[in-house]
Amino acid sequence: DSDNKAVGLEPLPEDLLVDIFERLSLRDQTRLGACCSRFRSINHSKVKRKFDAIVALWGDSYQYITTYECYKALKRTRCWMQGPRDEGEFEFDASEEIFFENSRTNALEITVKAVNDRPYSLLSKLFKTLQFESLEIDFTVSEEHNIALLKSLMTGRDLSDSSLTIKWSRAMSDDIEETRNFLREFPLVKSLNLTWIYWGPGAESLQTEVITDDILLYLFDHCFEELIVGEGEFTLDAIISVYEKLHVSDGKLVQLTARSEVVEQFVQKSVQLDDESTVRIVQGKQSYHEGETAMRTVLMTNNYENFKEKIEFFVFYQTSATHM
Repeated sequence: DSDNKAVGLEPLPEDLLVDIFERLSLRDQTRLGACCSRFRSINHSKVKRKFDAIVALWGDSYQYITTYECYKALKRTRCWMQGPRDEGEFEFDASEEIFFENSRTNALEITVKAVNDRPYSLLSKLFKTLQFESLEIDFTVSEEHNIALLKSLMTGRDLSDSSLTIKWSRAMSDDIEETRNFLREFPLVKSLNLTWIYWGPGAESLQTEVITDDILLYLFDHCFEELIVGEGEFTLDAIISVYEKLHVSDGKLVQLTARSEVVEQFVQKSVQLDDESTVRIVQGKQSYHEGETAMRTVLMTNNYENFKEKIEFFVFYQTSATHM
């Protein structure tokens, strides 16, 4: 019966097959590619893959890159590993580069624990055209290629709908200005969370903090929804400027940590400036920088309802930490 004849793939146009293939889950794409040479060819060179998450760790003796179809359920699609017992270096051939070419992911998470240029040279090439909704990158070492890797992940992308979290080991005195220059050229993003890790007996004094007044105000103008920065040598004038900018901004949240006396002066000043302010201010607990300088975190937002959960978590964390 001619009506029941099976139709082969050969007559179907390439663009139709690509469209069909892209609508499948990653798991189904892999299975179909394994049993059909034409789909295997499409999967290799035509499909723009979509991941829920890509997670990469680069240490001195252990590295891996894992792609996930569903990160919460730990549904992996592919994983590349290199351990201390493996011989040679962690390498990717042309097929792996094609695998990530023009792909998209909801989340890209990278942890760098090695002091060498390999993470930069390999990851920047591998993720050159990768689009992401959120980037979380954790530098547990201070290394000269950190900024180069960040720039490679940000160049040529529209990040206005992306959220970035950068966890950075404390910049040493000889590269602080380079870090500042990098932040002074930061692109427009949806949100930015900068975390600075301080450790070691040779830690610099508070005067060498990376985030200064001009950088704080620049980053405020380049974050559409949320800006969280760590400790900084912020002046009262700079914090008041942020407060005033919030009055004329769309819903936005800002969190920063400054000297306790500066934060307290700001809170008092804000009451004098506007008794009926639309900006909500929440103070955090007092902490001590390097055991000596009293610091305090302050959170500000002009859209409490939009950030209600984050504000409540902030208050809970500060209260819990106080009684621990």
